[in-house]
Amino acid sequence: MDFYLLLKIQSILDYNNDSCLIELLVMEKLRGKSVAVDATLWLNRALLFFELVFQEILNETKLKNNDINMKRIFNSAYKGSVKQYHSWTIQQLFSVICKLSPSYTQILKSFGSENDLEAFEAHLSKFNSTLHQVRSKIDEFFVDNNSM
Repeated sequence: MDFYLLLKIQSILDYNNDSCLIELLVMEKLRGKSVAVDATLWLNRALLFFELVFQEILNETKLKNNDINMKRIFNSAYKGSVKQYHSWTIQQLFSVICKLSPSYTQILKSFGSENDLEAFEAHLSKFNSTLHQVRSKIDEFFVDNNSM
């Protein structure tokens, strides 16, 4: 879904490698359009989901919990981010997808970190901090422009 939103934003806005998403959204708003603004709003909601997932993984990792329940984490993040915007059908689909979610061990292996939890925690913490900063800037745009 996030990839689709990025493609939608890219297809609407004129950008290059030096572009800033917020500047592009302001330009679109000045033109009286809101397609990219809407796509960015949904992208930001999805980013909030991931930020909440990563934060909960970090919380569990700091507690030295080796039995992290990813389904619980995904459900908690879903409730705290996009669930309120989804229909009952989409909520049920999410529930099915959660049953297919990777375990904590599988996630560690995918990052090549199963033997170095401290490095994983440091990397995830830095990444999540940056993610939060980016998301906060997008939130500020929506608040400042009465777009939420």
